[in-house]
Amino acid sequence: MPPNLNQNPITASGGTPQNAVASTPVYTPPPQAPISTPPPQKASDVPTPHSYLISIIVLAIILGLLAGYFYYTNRPNKSFTTEKVQITDGVKQLPAGFPTDIPVETKNISKSEVLAYPDRGATLYSVQYMSSKQTEELYSAYSKYLSTNGFTIVSQSKSASLIRYQAIKDREELNIIINPESGGTKIQLVYVTRK
Repeated sequence: MPPNLNQNPITASGGTPQNAVASTPVYTPPPQAPISTPPPQKASDVPTPHSYLISIIVLAIILGLLAGYFYYTNRPNKSFTTEKVQITDGVKQLPAGFPTDIPVETKNISKSEVLAYPDRGATLYSVQYMSSKQTEELYSAYSKYLSTNGFTIVSQSKSASLIRYQAIKDREELNIIINPESGGTKIQLVYVTRK
């Protein structure tokens, strides 16, 4: 019997025909967020030639200051002389010219020197010593010395790790640094006198 051409091939064979084409799913991309346009710039946000000029001037000033600092600190200074204090009997002494009324434990001096600047008419005396006293006791002693000897404190800082004074009187200057360490308290005194 000839095949019936009007019959559905799927129902006639009871399954999917061999020559049937399988349908493939179509890929749909996920929806994208709309592209937001940036807000318009304010007039103050747009750099102007004037702001560029100010930036260049500030940069030039900073570079000039740095260059001057390095030149000044590295230039040879023929007027600078230094004299190390000699050790006498294993104990360093106060340098000659250092005021003897400034509180110093002379038996504990570890370093002292004199720096002379003839062209500037200044002499710097530096003394360093170790003390077994507490920082608060030393702080009180030096505060009392400065106030009773006519010094004016122009700069002062105090913390658990460092106490620092800078005081002046006429043509004298005294810098005091008190630094607690594990083996005691280190004191650095720098006395400057000017002609």
